[in-house]
Amino acid sequence: MATSPDDDMPSERHFIDAALDGDHRSFLHLVRRHQNRVYRFLLKHINHVADAEDLAQDTFIEAYLNLANFRGDSTLATWLLGIALNKARNYLNRAPERRFHWESDDSLFNHASPNSMPCLDLEKRQVLDTVRQGIAQLPTDLREALIFVSFEQLSYQDTANLLGIPVGTAKSRVNRARCLLADYLQVQGLTPSDAVLPTIAASGSC
Repeated sequence: MATSPDDDMPSERHFIDAALDGDHRSFLHLVRRHQNRVYRFLLKHINHVADAEDLAQDTFIEAYLNLANFRGDSTLATWLLGIALNKARNYLNRAPERRFHWESDDSLFNHASPNSMPCLDLEKRQVLDTVRQGIAQLPTDLREALIFVSFEQLSYQDTANLLGIPVGTAKSRVNRARCLLADYLQVQGLTPSDAVLPTIAASGSC
C-alpha cells in the first residue's frame, strides 16, 4: 500500500519525548509549530500586541519546564492553550483595561460555504468589526468557552477540561454566547447565517 509523505514525518509525540530527553531542537520545533496559534489566541484576550508576545513566550517557558507533566490526554495544542489562558487571566487581573482585543482573524470564515455571495470580502470586514464588538461585550466565562469551541475548534470535552467545568456546562455556555452574539448582530442588522458564519451560529434554542 502506498504511503503519503506525512507517514514518514516524525509524530509530535516523537518531538515531545526527544525534548524530554534534552533535545532542545525538538522543543524549538514544537514552539515553531504552535507559536502563531498561541500568540493569536492571546491576542483574542489581550489588547496589547507586545504583552501578548511576552505572554506567548512565557507560555512556552512554562510548557518547557512542565513538559514532563503533559500526559497526552489532550493534544499538545490544547494543553498549550490552557497554559496561555491562565497567563491571560493573570494578566487581565492586573490590567483589566486591556480586556479583549480581536486582531483581524480569518478563523471566523474558514468554513464559509463555497456558495457564499461574491461580496463576501466586504461582508467579512463588516461582520468581523461587528462580531469583535459583540464578543467584547460577552461575560468572560461565555467568551472563553466560545473562543475555545468556535474559533480554536476545540472539542467540548477539551474545553470543559481547560475551564474546569462539566461538558454540559461548556455546551450551555457556548450556546448562550452564540445566542447573545446573534441577538447583538441582529440589532446591528446582521445575521450569523450558516453560509457566512457557521462558527458562531447557535446550535440550540436561545
